[in-house]
Amino acid sequence: MPYPPRLHFDSIRSDVSRRSPQIFCRLLAFLGLFLLIAHGRLSTASAENTPSAGTKAELVLFDFGDANDKQIRDAAIARFNKRYPKVKVTDQFTPITSWPDISTS
Repeated sequence: MPYPPRLHFDSIRSDVSRRSPQIFCRLLAFLGLFLLIAHGRLSTASAENTPSAGTKAELVLFDFGDANDKQIRDAAIARFNKRYPKVKVTDQFTPITSWPDISTS
């Protein structure tokens, strides 16, 4: 027997390559099951913590962008105010159209 003993890597590789599709399928199934369970718990938790429509508050948003960004945010604030009419939202929007505008803002 030669020293050190030689391992037969070809037989090990072929065994691993035969098992890898099985391992991959099991891992994929486990990941899918985990995501289904996590989604159920997260959606239930967020539904329980949703404030009532009568909640009173004030929110101030600090954001930036171009005219399209402003329009998108205004639409989102309008949808939010339909659901929470007693929440006052103030949007501190800074118009920025190029990278140099960011450094001077």
